[in-house]
Amino acid sequence: MRKFVTILESLHRLPDDTDVEYFTNEACAAFAYALYKIHNTGTFSVLSDPHGEPWGDQDIEMTHVVFVKDGTPYDIRGGQTKEEIEDQFGGISIWSHGYNPQHFWEDFVGDDDEFPLYGDDDDVNKAISIIRMLPT
Repeated sequence: MRKFVTILESLHRLPDDTDVEYFTNEACAAFAYALYKIHNTGTFSVLSDPHGEPWGDQDIEMTHVVFVKDGTPYDIRGGQTKEEIEDQFGGISIWSHGYNPQHFWEDFVGDDDEFPLYGDDDDVNKAISIIRMLPT
């Protein structure tokens, strides 16, 4: 089995036909959950926009979800600093940390408007396939 760090370091070498935009702006939670499912370790952090569209009892929008391992946030673009991710989302900088990935997936992600974040099992399986194709 490939080492966890090797896979995370390979994220910047995604196949050319990978829909990075989709897994950045629409199904980021599915990609984060795929990383968790492959490695069965880590947590989630959420970048939120106080001026975005609130959901349910949340008073701010959940904008982007990242998988966190050893203090480094990872998304489809690989490991980045929090500041680099904030810059990609217009400078918003409100973070919530330490989410259990399994509970987060069950409570906040779904394929309809009852959930604040979009994603389904097909998205997770597609993300897992992308991750497993990465060169190591």
